Amino acid sequence: MPASIDTFRSELKKLIRKFEADQQFYLSKDYLEAQARVDFVTPLFKALGWDVENEAGLAHHQREVIVERYEAESKSSPAGSGIAPSPDLW
Repeated sequence: MPASIDTFRSELKKLIRKFEADQQFYLSKDYLEAQARVDFVTPLFKALGWDVENEAGLAHHQREVIVERYEAESKSSPAGSGIAPSPDLW
């Protein structure tokens, strides 16, 4: 369902405040790209009204967002490290 402009603005302001509150860390080399996706990218798309987590239960070919292969593999990595297991291990 598309988000209203007011809802989007509100959610965007929350994300901006979150970033500004710890900007030094978010811009450091210690902040992982995978974590940025969890903290900012996915919430931004959800604020835009995208069904990022397939809450509608649609078939693969009907989904608004398809999980990339690396991201799907990363979820099975040790301790949620965000690092995909080497293909050599399969």
